Amino acid sequence: MLPLRTPSLTMLIPLLAACLLAVACSDPNPSPTADGDADADAEVRSDEAAATPQPDFYHLGTNFAHIHRRGRGYGSESAAVALDGLADLGFNCIAITPFAYQKTHDSPTLAGFTGRPGDAGFFRGTDPSLTDDDFTRQIQQAHDRGLRVMVKPHIWSGDFHQGDQWHGTITQNTPEDHAQWWNAYRGYILHYAQLAADAQADGFCVGTELVLVTRDHPDQWRTLIRDVRNIFPGHVTYAAHWETEWEAVPFWNDLDSIGVSAYFPLDAPPGAGVDDLVTAWQPWIRRVTAVQRAFDKPVIFLEVGYRNVDDAHREPWLYRGGQLDPDQQARAYDALFTAWAPHPWWRGAYLWKSFTDPAASDHNRGGGDGSGFTFLDNPTAAVLRRWFQRLAPP
Repeated sequence: MLPLRTPSLTMLIPLLAACLLAVACSDPNPSPTADGDADADAEVRSDEAAATPQPDFYHLGTNFAHIHRRGRGYGSESAAVALDGLADLGFNCIAITPFAYQKTHDSPTLAGFTGRPGDAGFFRGTDPSLTDDDFTRQIQQAHDRGLRVMVKPHIWSGDFHQGDQWHGTITQNTPEDHAQWWNAYRGYILHYAQLAADAQADGFCVGTELVLVTRDHPDQWRTLIRDVRNIFPGHVTYAAHWETEWEAVPFWNDLDSIGVSAYFPLDAPPGAGVDDLVTAWQPWIRRVTAVQRAFDKPVIFLEVGYRNVDDAHREPWLYRGGQLDPDQQARAYDALFTAWAPHPWWRGAYLWKSFTDPAASDHNRGGGDGSGFTFLDNPTAAVLRRWFQRLAPP
């Protein structure tokens, strides 16, 4: 990929956002990995099989994005209908993604949520499409359908639209600016941690792909994690960017899992088959294995996704390009589970992306031509159902 993802999948939908702790699975019995870097991979798997019990939970989730229109977003009737479809397919959790807003990637102000009204360039005050009651109702809707919930706050900046800036470039220009920004960010995270605790959400993510902020201010993150744990009793994690951040996060020991936005590029030609894609996963598996062993934490892909095009696996973060090929998306997801399920410390994935009202989002349809990230009503749905039944049988 280009240096630092261009653009980030978590931030390419203006004003749209997108669970942890899933349903228990007994005897997941995943299928073996297809031929790849056979000797090295077999050694890793045999060591793990001897030392690590099979996981109690597989997180079979999706980032469930809020449509920023009253009556279409979190807690709405359309969201309830969308959840029915996800539960029927076999998903057992969702990640819900409230947003805070800033005007530029280096702005010292962060606003738009309860307790922090302001003009962030999108609206004045707080987000008119999402109230705390909507947010709480969304968690209840998911629980009513047997879905676990991860609360995963995101940030949107006014200069993300062009793609040159994204979560990973958020920084502040002076120590004073950083102190102001961090005070607002801390308030944002603790506000949603309290809402998550009150609504009995199952997991909480303290941040998403804030590459420079995690690198430059690790002690502030450790303090924030402690403060979140004083409020929220469930699983606490962080979503690290795939390129370099996940190997450098200095506070994995303070969290319950290693969370990764797993848009790893796979070195396989357009239209590659499942076996070739599994082979292409092997270098990444070895690197993730090294980090997992260093911290002895489960690994969860808090985001992973592919478009319905022939080369989606090569640069999964891209929103344009490629030839329409829904079967290739299905092969990419089949290879994902085939490659990772044999590793008992890998606890599942949250797919990018579904919506509270899919009909209201052109983005979900790739601009209307079917080339977007949607995995519903296409060949991928059958692949997911098969894997979900295998990993978390009813």
